[in-house]
Amino acid sequence: MPTLVDSIFLESAWSSERLIEVCAPPGDEQLDATIEDVYGSIRGTLLHALSADQYYLTRLGRPPAPELVLGADVPGFEALKRVARDNG
Repeated sequence: MPTLVDSIFLESAWSSERLIEVCAPPGDEQLDATIEDVYGSIRGTLLHALSADQYYLTRLGRPPAPELVLGADVPGFEALKRVARDNG
């Protein structure tokens, strides 16, 4: 039986992966567009959420995913889905 922490990360990974799947079909222009009073672009918001999960996982002793290393290029949606899955 998974621990509470395991369950939290499994749920977060599942929901992140579903969000990425829903957001992936538009083109890069739509994904990178920003709207006033909203937290950045769709791509930036997804990256922010996955990075937050990665931060908490590193605090628990797990190394970060190479795709989300600070200063690296923004990964594509397949890489983001892989990170979301790995976070679980």
